[in-house]
Amino acid sequence: MRTRGKILGFVFLAALVLIPLSCFYVLFGGGRSFWDLRGAIDVIVFDPLARWVALGGRDVGTARYKDHGDVKLCDMKTGKVLHLVALPDRPWAMAINHNGTLLSTYAPMTGSSYDLTVFAIPADGTPVRAHEQTLNFPSKDAFGFVGRYLVCAGEKQLAVIDTTDWTVLNTVRSYTQSPALDPFSERIALGQESNGYPVVLCWNLGAGEPKQLTDAKLPLAFLPHDKLVAALSREPGGLALWPEMGAAPHQSLPDSTGEWSGVCVSKDGQSFAAWSGDGTVRVWKCDPRGATVVSRLSVPRVCYALPTSVADALALEVERRVTMKQRSDGGSEVASYDAGGAGLWSMSQGKRMVWFEDRDILIQGSLLAVYLRGAEIVSVWDVSNLVQPKLLWEDRWRHGGSLFE
Repeated sequence: MRTRGKILGFVFLAALVLIPLSCFYVLFGGGRSFWDLRGAIDVIVFDPLARWVALGGRDVGTARYKDHGDVKLCDMKTGKVLHLVALPDRPWAMAINHNGTLLSTYAPMTGSSYDLTVFAIPADGTPVRAHEQTLNFPSKDAFGFVGRYLVCAGEKQLAVIDTTDWTVLNTVRSYTQSPALDPFSERIALGQESNGYPVVLCWNLGAGEPKQLTDAKLPLAFLPHDKLVAALSREPGGLALWPEMGAAPHQSLPDSTGEWSGVCVSKDGQSFAAWSGDGTVRVWKCDPRGATVVSRLSVPRVCYALPTSVADALALEVERRVTMKQRSDGGSEVASYDAGGAGLWSMSQGKRMVWFEDRDILIQGSLLAVYLRGAEIVSVWDVSNLVQPKLLWEDRWRHGGSLFE
């Protein structure tokens, strides 16, 4: 008992000394506030060649004051930190071009200004600051590379930057729906209204003015070889294929009648998925004649669907659901809560194979990144075997550090 009392006394004395010292260290510039004891991941993107994953947020790599930003590049398969770059503020979005040679970030500044920073990624993988400029609108509707162009869109404004000489094209146009970007060439699509009806303008950034897509409305997705898939604006609705911009629809897709919330194309361009508000999910396979249905699913509250390169796998994200109830005193409280999440479904079996509650996912080939926005944990999985996915690495931030540094 006497020994235990001595230990407790030592702990108490150490606390009396260390706590004031740590507060002095924080308050007078040596450390961070208690508000910012751990880093927060805001955005994550994959290198298209699956070499590394870029993690951006507050304090994900260095000991800084709160609200500063970092981008950390980690080896895709091991989690080892390869490079770290500092930003003036936490990034709201990041984008990587098709061959992984440019990494762009966008972050808020003072007032209504936003900082756009582009890093060049040379052969040795060391990021080099290549360009920086200020935007006067938040790029929250679209932010990404289209061929050699960087597209920024938000608050009905659009800016397109040519990354060969960093000139800004005179492309500020109004739009009614978020632009769609083409991952296969240099095209974008804008939703607008004409005489009260929705129309779609498609634009090849490197050649000429936009062209109206006949009988089309958003959602829309680009396919390889200049083709497009979009919703039909005329009756009976549904989805259709267009052979090129400005042309009439080539084929109404089978089993597509109705209204659709979104369309997404697989990274290899061989298939695409569409989903609707009633939980209907359809997957079509592209072929020389057009497209054929390969899967029909019903998954309530789907907000994103993507065919993957993993055989038979479809990636889905499911929205959270909160049900409220009224109290006798006139107030309200949560009656039930479903955290939602993301996972992989077997298209042939029509059932969920891999599931991560309250998480977002990104997939590149057979590698799957799982993360919680605003939290400190990222994990990367090999999902080539849907029955037994393999955890490759997990990263947890504490004081800006990584388990793998």
